[in-house]
Amino acid sequence: MDAASLAAGLALHQAGRLAEAEAIYRQVLQAEPHNADALHLLGLLARQVGRGDVAIALIGQALAIAPAHAGYLNSLGLVHQDAGDAALAMDCYGRALVLGAEAVTYINLGNLLVKQGRLDDALAVYDNAVAAHPASAEAWTNRGNILDALRRWDQALPSYAQALALRPGLGVALRGRGNAFRGLGRRADAAASYREALAVEPANTVLLADLAVEWMAVNRVPEALACCDQLLALEPRNVAALSNRGNLLKALRRYEEAAQCFEAALQIAPGHPYALGSLLRSRIFSCDWTGYTQLAAALREQVRGGARADTPFSFLAVSGDAQEQLACARTYVRDKYPPVPALWTGGRRSHERIRVAYVSADFQNHPSMHLMAGLFEQHDRSRFELTALSLGPDSSHPMRQRVQRAFGRFADAQHLTDREAAQLLLELEADIVVDLNGFTQGSRLGILAHRPAPLQVSYLGYPGSCGADFFDYLIADAEVLPPQQRAHYSENIAWLPGCYQANDAARAIDDAPLSRADAGLPPEAFVFCCFNNNYKITPGVFGVWMRLLAQLPHAVLWLLEDNAAAMRNLRAQAQARGIDAQRLVFAPRAEPAQHLARHRLADLFLDTLPYNAHTTASDALWAGLPLLTCRGGAFAARVAASLLREAGLPELVTDSLAEYERKALELARSPQLLAALKLRVAQARETSTLFDTRQFARDIEAAYAQMWERHQQGLRPEDFLVTRQPAP
Repeated sequence: MDAASLAAGLALHQAGRLAEAEAIYRQVLQAEPHNADALHLLGLLARQVGRGDVAIALIGQALAIAPAHAGYLNSLGLVHQDAGDAALAMDCYGRALVLGAEAVTYINLGNLLVKQGRLDDALAVYDNAVAAHPASAEAWTNRGNILDALRRWDQALPSYAQALALRPGLGVALRGRGNAFRGLGRRADAAASYREALAVEPANTVLLADLAVEWMAVNRVPEALACCDQLLALEPRNVAALSNRGNLLKALRRYEEAAQCFEAALQIAPGHPYALGSLLRSRIFSCDWTGYTQLAAALREQVRGGARADTPFSFLAVSGDAQEQLACARTYVRDKYPPVPALWTGGRRSHERIRVAYVSADFQNHPSMHLMAGLFEQHDRSRFELTALSLGPDSSHPMRQRVQRAFGRFADAQHLTDREAAQLLLELEADIVVDLNGFTQGSRLGILAHRPAPLQVSYLGYPGSCGADFFDYLIADAEVLPPQQRAHYSENIAWLPGCYQANDAARAIDDAPLSRADAGLPPEAFVFCCFNNNYKITPGVFGVWMRLLAQLPHAVLWLLEDNAAAMRNLRAQAQARGIDAQRLVFAPRAEPAQHLARHRLADLFLDTLPYNAHTTASDALWAGLPLLTCRGGAFAARVAASLLREAGLPELVTDSLAEYERKALELARSPQLLAALKLRVAQARETSTLFDTRQFARDIEAAYAQMWERHQQGLRPEDFLVTRQPAP
């Protein structure tokens, strides 16, 4: 027997023809009992078939013959590693490396250190590997992977570049490079790298999942959906892909299909993160209340138990309990925003004016800007220096242009990473950063998590506690956040003296003639309306509305047209309660001035619970339409009450659905009472502080000044009540 026989056996071994390979190895050993290579190869074969004890004995015999063979030591290390004996494995790898082992030994030792969580030690091993074997693409790739795991993405990229220079098209390096680009927030580059990797491995489901996530991040929904479909064709029970597909279908407003995806995911993995909340949200967006009571109860129970069951913003429409909402927010923040080093590390600043930076994805034609634009314009430039950090897409809409003109500095940060955006705020020396998104669409709390400023404030976008230690203050009022609810908010509270919600006194209302016939409304009907998003409509509130229509045969209900499934389901629900489905009229979305004008065709706005009208309540009152609300327990369920009290209309605030129903019926049957209310709503627009934007600016500026004064005195943030300021 000679080397040719061993080569033949090795070829069979590598081809998976193990029995034939073993026979040749044993023939060699019969002829040459001390052939170390044959013993070693037979040991590797034993390892391959799961006979670790035999493998250790055979490779040990090979080492007894050739104790300075680095390759044998590497193989023995692998067998000990398989057996869970890390100490013996490391000893073997270490001895091999002293003898001048191949790159694979460095890689094996590095991988073992990674499994033990010793990433810094693993990096040192890979540094040695590329120094000893600079032509090893695998060593460069593994070095990049360790740097990626250490979140040192900018340092990982050169390692992947070196690996790809050595072996163009190396799939693991292409994927690693994509991961590094993702970590740096370079989503388009990440997607391109994953696409290159998929060209090499088109059936790689991990790559398909990665690419789907990147397409989602840059809002390339059709492409992301195609990736999910390809992945599910290969792995129909891939829960993450089902969940991602559901989220994409939600973005396309295909809510019924989205719900089917989440149902399927929950059948496979009942505890899959956020799937239960996503299922319920998909259903309520289409006003499909199948199993609503049971699903809502199960969701609330999971949230109370600390499960990752729902996102905070979605949960507002399900639970009116502030304690539950805080639990949901805290769980979500722990999951999505792990602690990172703070950029602002202390010290006092001395600026002539307080530097306030507003951060938002909504500096465009968005409900928040319909409220905030006037405030930006009314800020006192002699005391405050204003910056806008825009996270959303650019827009040519007049609202975008108006907002841009209101700021001294308008920075577009949509393409910056969270850390880069935070670094920009640090370099601008923002004293107070005011986040206007919270958990709403487009939010990037990761910027605030980097702590770029001495004071960080949550305002307007998310009506509740963010549950994050990187927020110092929440701006509220005593109606939306009464003192007895204080324990359910993680931030310090700045209570404004009136309604917390800004309102813009410069909002235009279209004065073109508009009739009920133009809007598809019966000319002589009593028109109840609710222009809240359809997902805020709950079965309990809808039941009240249907009882009102049953008692008022001449009345109709005018709702916002959100999606075809919601219209179909709401009309079916009405029919099931004995109400003619045609008595539900739907209004398509319209430009703000036209939308405000059509409020004048309605008689009474009916609010929702547990998520009130917010901007929509301001719309109604600004347009002169009385609004009836039912006040709930938590912030989101008390906003309309705050607006009505500030407008001097407290009698339109009720505290139970029964009282709400009685009041609505009374107003619908009392034309004189309703006419008097409409007159008072019209007067409130001119006389109340609700729409006094200048007054509101002075009050919120007083809040900022008090926060900043405490900070300059070296005091920690604490709750405080703002005194109403004189407004010249």
